[in-house]
Amino acid sequence: CAKTRNMIVLGTENQGFLVETFRGVQVLKTTPATPQAWGEYQSNYGRLANLGWGMMKLGLYSSTITSILSTFTSIAVLWLGSYLVINQTLSIGQLLAYNGMSSNFLGFLGAVIGLVDEFITAQVVIQRLTEVIDATPEDENDFKKPWAEIPGNAEITCSQLNFHHAGRVDLLQDFSLTIPGGKVIALIGKSGCGKSTLAKVMAGLYSLQSGNIRYGLYNQQDLSLECLRQQVILVPQEPHFWSRSIIDNFHFSYPQVTFEQIVKACEIAGADSFISELPDKYQTVLGEFGANLSGGQRQRLAIARAIVTDPPVLILDESTGALDPVSEAQVLDQLLSSRQGKTTIMISHRPKVIQRANWIIMLEKGKLQIQGTPEELHSLAGDHLDFLDDFVPSTKNLVMYASGSDSSVNGTSLNGNYSSSQFGDIPRPGF
Repeated sequence: CAKTRNMIVLGTENQGFLVETFRGVQVLKTTPATPQAWGEYQSNYGRLANLGWGMMKLGLYSSTITSILSTFTSIAVLWLGSYLVINQTLSIGQLLAYNGMSSNFLGFLGAVIGLVDEFITAQVVIQRLTEVIDATPEDENDFKKPWAEIPGNAEITCSQLNFHHAGRVDLLQDFSLTIPGGKVIALIGKSGCGKSTLAKVMAGLYSLQSGNIRYGLYNQQDLSLECLRQQVILVPQEPHFWSRSIIDNFHFSYPQVTFEQIVKACEIAGADSFISELPDKYQTVLGEFGANLSGGQRQRLAIARAIVTDPPVLILDESTGALDPVSEAQVLDQLLSSRQGKTTIMISHRPKVIQRANWIIMLEKGKLQIQGTPEELHSLAGDHLDFLDDFVPSTKNLVMYASGSDSSVNGTSLNGNYSSSQFGDIPRPGF
């Protein structure tokens, strides 16, 4: 049973490695990784083949022993039966009947022994499947929670959030933040500062170790995951699509939307222009993971899918990074114009994207560093905020967060000059 389990696990790992390798075929072709990948596959396949050969030998031994026993049993029945017939203790008809019965019984016994391997395999597969079925669900009481409409202008309040992946340091530690509702928010900071983690927590994709997120009047833990995820939509940098038509990809996520809603969303996201040029238009079947679309086309289509139901909260996590500056500007102009009065959070390092926000939040190592309007932050502009140079300076209602007193950041007076080392680097405009 242990060998069967090891063989199934190893086979699964080997198939996963193949899928991963095929998806990264461009990296293999453009780096010297091909020999290493081939060597690793040979090693994995060799171990799988050895286990398979071991299992095959056990099957051969089992079938051979069964065949020998069957043959000797038949010979013994015929020999004993012939002896009894000669001594007139048994009739020829009875001998033939006993011989037929023994043949049928031995055939049945051989079939049962042959099923032992299949039974063990099925037992291991069922055990593995049971482990998945019995795994702790995301929220055991989710079906008991109500559905509530989150207003588009609802504030998002994060209170004392703590989150970390298993075996890793805290990505969010005692994190608190209030995001104004109905505005365009830019969430900025160095790579690894917790922007994407915070976005996934707000969208209900990660479960907090502690803390609470409130959407207007509703606590996150009081809402069902279905309710939350259909109203707080996260668009990742690398969107996923199924190998089916464009319109079916929309209906797969949102069965209730109409064709007119899909077209309108695609027009806003700038996807209708390239879809209309396809031979089958919205009936065009996408390749695996949308392989027959460019990176920019996939991102525009992902944005369209996200806004087709006009969610109250939309989070764009580097969701326009594959677009050229002109296309990106057009998409954002149309998108933000269509979402007036609703909350749109943009995670980006691009100054041209950040400049479109009317509220900016900067994170540093999983903590809130600074937030405010572009005008309020202008007076602090250094290398980290040079993209705000086009705004008129104003310091009204400036909100700062750092260790020390409220009138300083990292021990530096608000009236002083700020260096890029204090806030991190944000790329300067130049594209």
